[in-house]
Amino acid sequence: MDELPFIPNEYKFKLIDDTGVKKQFETIKKLININNVDIIVNCGDADREGEVIIRITIESFLENKKDMLPEQTNETIRNELKNIRNNNEYELLYDEGFVKTCVDWIHGINLTRLLTCKV
Repeated sequence: MDELPFIPNEYKFKLIDDTGVKKQFETIKKLININNVDIIVNCGDADREGEVIIRITIESFLENKKDMLPEQTNETIRNELKNIRNNNEYELLYDEGFVKTCVDWIHGINLTRLLTCKV
């Protein structure tokens, strides 16, 4: 109880232990690290969680320094490839999603520890 609330100094993410996920990640890694690939089109889910997953995958895991352009659904992929917007327009959506991810984790870990100590 003396250690509650628990709030980490930094958040670290890792791939889940799933063969399919690891294979997909390696495919993405190989493709975006090709020298003549200058731009990555974000086709993740069009919401804050989707934005966080794409950013963490590309920016953290792959340490990619290429431009990333967001386009998320089948319809927008076809329509918006003609008029791609810069990923910077989605910075607030990412920030909102990342904060929600951290707050959800903080609530979950602290409530679990509290209930464990009380029971």
